[in-house]
Amino acid sequence: MGTSFNCIISRDNADATTDEFGQNVSQNIILAINREFIKEKGVYPENGDVFMWHYFYYEIDNVIENQYIAGRKEINWSFVCNAHLSNMSQINILPRNK
Repeated sequence: MGTSFNCIISRDNADATTDEFGQNVSQNIILAINREFIKEKGVYPENGDVFMWHYFYYEIDNVIENQYIAGRKEINWSFVCNAHLSNMSQINILPRNK
């Protein structure tokens, strides 16, 4: 079951390559999630988690948990996740009904 939440997303431009199997598109993004918002939902991002943004699916590669405000360790503000665009055939999930 999925969970919706607000976040800040920074993305690279999509890069398309073509080989004998057809065209493949790759894109990396950085996802920043406020720690308090995600705590209310009761879920925490982990490597391998999949999320949808603009009808594309991305898989989290790395989670950084030490984004401190003004360098103060007692104010840990957010999770910062690095993710990449996933092929739907690789993650084996059904498309969302529109």
